[in-house]
Order: sequence, then structure tokens, then C-alpha cells
Amino acid sequence: MSPQASRRPRSRFSRLAKASRSPVARRVLSTSFFLAAAYLIYRQVATMSLGAFLQALATTPVWAVAAAIAFTCASYLCLSGTEWLAQRALGHRLDYWSAASVAVPAYALTNSAGFSPATGTALRIELYGRRGLSAMESAKVAMLAGAAVSVSGVVAAGVALVLDPSPLGQTLYEAAALVLSGLA
Repeated sequence: MSPQASRRPRSRFSRLAKASRSPVARRVLSTSFFLAAAYLIYRQVATMSLGAFLQALATTPVWAVAAAIAFTCASYLCLSGTEWLAQRALGHRLDYWSAASVAVPAYALTNSAGFSPATGTALRIELYGRRGLSAMESAKVAMLAGAAVSVSGVVAAGVALVLDPSPLGQTLYEAAALVLSGLA
């Protein structure tokens, strides 16, 4: 690097990037994302009435509610396992329960607020930071775990198609029939 290159003023973007790495900026960003998510969740549930919710719950069979709770717990166990494997693959040696204590709230937030790369990663940076991982290390864990979860969905869909392709064919046929009937 030439001496002149080292004396050039930094670009606005590089100054902003450096400033965003400070502990204060990370806390402000994390808090902002959390508040945005809380607001979006509030907007989703504000139109619901407690009476209508309780009515729907009362008409739902107990076994269906129990199955939903069990499958939700199993899902978060699997997501935590993916998180643990991702952080192990990147050379971090946190135990499973540490990974789970980060993964569960991060996935719960992203499932509610959406846009996982921003919301989940911001929360992971904060929570993994308390366990000794840098912001970059936390973001790498988030991206690797997210990629693994995304690929697993495609693989599961492929396995389902291999096992029984008829539901997809029926869905495509019915959709095509609806379109064609609209043209007639």
C-alpha cells in the first residue's frame, strides 16, 4: 500500500461500519430490532379479540393443541441442534444448552417478526456476545445455521416428493383446473 493510500480519508461507509461495531451501537441496533419486532407482533394481535381466541381454542380438540405444543417443542429442539452444529463447525465449543438458549429466542423472534438475517442475527450478536463470541462470529453462526435450516426444508420437500408425488400432482392439477375454468 502506498503512503498516499494510507493518508486518504475514510469513506462515509467505512466510518459507519466501524461505528456500528461499537458496543453502544450494537445495543442500540439490537434494541431497535427488538422494539420493531414487538410493534409488528402487537399489530398482528391487536385485531384479535380475547373472546374469539378463547372460542376458537374451546372448539379445538385437546389432542390437536397437545400435538401443536409437542411439534413446536420438537421443532425448537431441532433448530437448537442445528445452531449447536453450526457453531461447532465454525470452531466454537459452546455446549448444547448455551446454543439452545440463544437459538430458541432468536428463532422465536424471527418467526414472529420475519427477516431473519436482520432480526435473528441482531439478537444472536447480543446473546452470543455474552458468551464470548464476537459480532462477526455470531453472524457467521446465524448465517450457517440459517442456510442449514433452509436447505433442510428443500431436502424434506424432495424426500416427500420421492415418497409420494401424488399430492403435488393433485395440487397442480386442481390449480390448473381452476385457472382453466376461469377462462371458459
